[in-house]
Order: sequence, then C-alpha cells, then structure tokens
Amino acid sequence: MARRAAPAWLLPLIVLGLGSLMITSAALQQARVQQHLERRARAHVVSVSTVLAQSTRQTAEAVDLAYLMLEARLHASLLRVGGAPPSKRSEVAREEALQVWRLRGDKGDSGEPGPMGVEDLEAAWAKPAETLFEVRTSTQSSFACLVDEHYGIRSLACIDGEELSRLRGRAGPGRLFAGIMQAPLLYVAIEDEEGVIAASPGLPKLSDFAEDPELSRVTRADLGTVLIRQRPGLREGLSPFELPDGTRVVLRVGLDAQLEEGIRADLVFRQRRLVAGVVLAVLLASLGAWWLVRRQRSQAEVEQTLERMEAESEHWRMIGQLAATVAHEVRNPLNAVQMAAQRLSKEFEVPPDDQPEYHALLGMLRSEGARVEAVVTEFLELGRPLVLQRRSVDSAQALGQALAPLEARAEAEGKRLQIQGTCAQPVRVDSRRLVQIVDNLVRNALDATPVGGAVQVRTSCDDEGLSVVVDDEGPGMAPETLAQVMDPFFTTKARGTGLGLPLARRLAQAHGGQLLIRSTPGQGTQAHLHIPHETSEETL
Repeated sequence: MARRAAPAWLLPLIVLGLGSLMITSAALQQARVQQHLERRARAHVVSVSTVLAQSTRQTAEAVDLAYLMLEARLHASLLRVGGAPPSKRSEVAREEALQVWRLRGDKGDSGEPGPMGVEDLEAAWAKPAETLFEVRTSTQSSFACLVDEHYGIRSLACIDGEELSRLRGRAGPGRLFAGIMQAPLLYVAIEDEEGVIAASPGLPKLSDFAEDPELSRVTRADLGTVLIRQRPGLREGLSPFELPDGTRVVLRVGLDAQLEEGIRADLVFRQRRLVAGVVLAVLLASLGAWWLVRRQRSQAEVEQTLERMEAESEHWRMIGQLAATVAHEVRNPLNAVQMAAQRLSKEFEVPPDDQPEYHALLGMLRSEGARVEAVVTEFLELGRPLVLQRRSVDSAQALGQALAPLEARAEAEGKRLQIQGTCAQPVRVDSRRLVQIVDNLVRNALDATPVGGAVQVRTSCDDEGLSVVVDDEGPGMAPETLAQVMDPFFTTKARGTGLGLPLARRLAQAHGGQLLIRSTPGQGTQAHLHIPHETSEETL
C-alpha cells in the first residue's frame, strides 16, 4: 500500500519544484531589472559629468579669451587716454566708455573717479597691475577694472561691470544645465563645502556637507566613481567632479524614479502573485495527493476486507462441510448412547448399595451426552449460512428475556449482575439471535468474574442503533490471547468449546453490526455489541 501511495505524494513535490523554479526565475528577472535601472542611472550621471567636464573646459577657455580681450581693450583705452592732451582726456575717456579713469604720477591723481568712493579707489589701486578684476561699490555698482603702468605713470580704468556679469552668465554652467534638463533629469548641481556653486533652475533644497557625510566621502573618491542613492520618487547620483582650477566638488544629479518605482512595484506584485499561486498550487496538489492516498488506502482496505471476507467465507464453508460430516458421524452413536442410558435407568436394577454410584454414572452419561449434543449443534450453526428473521421488537423486552436467567445464575454463584440503562425504542432484530449473543457475552463475563465480583451490562439506543456493553471484573487477557479470542475452537476455559464468541460475532455481523472485545491484564474485559437500525433481512 505504501508503494502505491508514494507516486501521489510526488505531485506536490513536482509542483513545489516547478513553483520554486518560477519564483527563482522571477527573482532573477527582478534583480536584472534592478541592475539595468541602476546602470541606466549611472549612465545618466556619467553622461552629465562628461558633458559638464567638456563644457567647463571649453567655457574656461572662452572666458579666459574674453578676459584677455577685455584686458586688451582697457589697455588700449588707457593708452589713448594717457596719450591725449590733458584737456582732451575726459572726452577720450567718454569715447572709450570708461566709467572710472585715474592717472597717478608725480603730481598725484588726476582724472574722473566716477561713482567710486575713496575706499573703493584705494582698494583698486592696491590690485596688481595687468590683471582684470571686478569692483563692487557700496552702492552695489559693478565695475570691471584694470591697473596699468606705462611711462612711469600708474593708470586705472574701469568700465561698466554688467558686461562682465553677462559674460560670466553666458559662460557659466547654469545655462548649460538649463540646456540639458530633459527627462528623466530633475536637477543638476555642483556643490562644495561652502554650498551650491551652480545648479539647474528649480533646484530643490539639498543637504549640505555638514548634514550629509557621504558628500565628503564622494569628493575623496576616484574620478568617475558614481554613488546611487534611492529616495521616494527620486534616484540621486553623486560623483566627484574637478573644476578647471583643480578644485574637487560634488556633482549631484537627480533622476525621476517614479517610472522605475512603478516597474519595481509591478515586478514585486507579480512576484507576490506568483508566490501566492505557487503556494495555492502546492496546497491543492497536497490536498489532491492526500485524497489520492486516502482513496488508495480505502481501496486497499476494501480489497483486504473482500479478501478477508472471501477467505472467511471459504473458511466457514469448509467448517460447514466438516460440521455436517461430524454431526452425521457423532449424532448417531450419541443417540444410541443416550437411548442406552435411558433404558439402563428404567429397565435395569442394581443392588441397593450400588444404586447411588449407578445413578451418578447414568447422570454423568446423560449430561456429557447433552454437552456433546450442544457442541455439535453450535458447530453446525457456526458452519451453515445464517438467515435472520428480523422484525420490530421491544428492545427492553428482548434484553430482559436474555438477562433474566443470567441474574439467577449470578445470584446462585455469589456474584452480581448490574443492569444499567434502558432502550425504549423498538429495533428490527432477530430476537432469538439477539438473546443468543447477549447470553453468550454475559455468560463469558460471569465465568471470568470471581465470587463477590460484579458484571455490568449497559444498554443504550440512539439514531445509529442498539448498543450493549458488558464489563467484567475478571483477570483480563494478554494481548496474544486477545488476538486469538475470536478464532474458532480457541478457549481458555477447562470445559469451553471455543465456539461461543466466533458465533456471537457472526450473528452481530449478520445484523450489519459488530462485536468488539477489549481487555487489559488485571483490569477485566469489555465486550461491546452494536447493532444498527436495519429494515432489510441479512444473510451471512
């Protein structure tokens, strides 16, 4: 039976194996998608860094060239102003669009200071010569200035600084950031320890170096390193960036991660649905395997029951044949013996002194003959088919008919027969056979119970049928004895036939019921008879 059940349990194992492969495949796919999304984010950061590095170099070169041109222009303006007659210098300065011009020679300063105050002029004179610089006055005016020294004269010339600011704005990274801002880019910023140096428009509030230690670590990393950080709806890339002057800063690139989060959420949902489906499939497969195993076991039990019933039927058929032969061979000489004993008791006389022994021997002859006749009758009854004559009878009356003579026997032997419970419902049984079963069970219990002991008989009726339970206070039976107690001719009694319990079980089975014997050494024996409600006649 175990070999039949084994293939059924392979079904949930196969489903579990296939489900595990599917879950593993889904997990690998999710990991691949995650890696692809991270590579995609890194590629965006690297692209922005590359474009920004190239643009910064080109911008630095352009700014340097513009500064040189502006310096050359201021040099030329100073030369024209210095070379003009003193009366014409103011006119030449206006032609050159100089907002401030001063000449410092042996006789001190001369020229137009414009809107510059004394402190601003002193700060400007302190600047090194030949270097373009910016001056922002206390009135928030901006000037691009240059100090020049020719022919022993120190000259200062300044033009409106808005042109320099516009140049910086056109050459700075802000315009580049605005040009590259396309989906999925949300922002681009260059930041150092002082704060944001340049950023794309609409920059959100970013963490600074003091509250974000990763920024400092990124600046110390190798160029080209990219650190990806995940935020709700945002994926931020950090990369070290080197300005044209060699200063290390952090490039921060914000990427829109809503689409990625939607993809990941969809993958997680699919994986969970797959896991739930696999679990459900395994459960269904397990239930199916359990059902198949139960069915296989049930079929095996039915087959075993049929085989046992067939073997038992063949067994009883052989016993019936043997019983008929034994009855035929035994009853004829037994009748002769009984007739001889009867004639001896009526027709023959013995001396008075021998009469007691004579009548005792005749009584023994008659009783032993009756016992042999009872054995033959039970043997025949055990071997022939049982045909029940079932009819509706009062269960209490039928049981009382069986127990009445046994109460007298128990009293005569110094034992007690305790009857508990009632059954007022009518039952359809063969009343003679029911009396025979109960009589056999109670007699066995009385035989096993010692003097002064008690036998309990409990009866009950319910929707399932009639139940009779007989408990004795005998020594009980060992397991090996209990296993053989239903075998014909097996007995532990000195004068027992070993046919009572097998016949009682056959009668119970003929009623569609069962007879169970339970026993524990030292705790007595219990016989449980159950006869279900039945309307059709049974033959066994």
